[in-house]
Amino acid sequence: MSENLIDSAEKDMAIMADPNASPEEKRKAHWDLKMSRRLLSKGVEVLEDGPGA
Repeated sequence: MSENLIDSAEKDMAIMADPNASPEEKRKAHWDLKMSRRLLSKGVEVLEDGPGA
């Protein structure tokens, strides 16, 4: 299953802005957003599963 990093970043920003999200959800979204932004800055847009997946 491939993951589109732009969609993932948008989803994470929505979770962080959600006042009903738990602190644990916000923490996970924060770190996922940081990783997605870092990969996007390197020019990666989609993460593909490896051949063994």
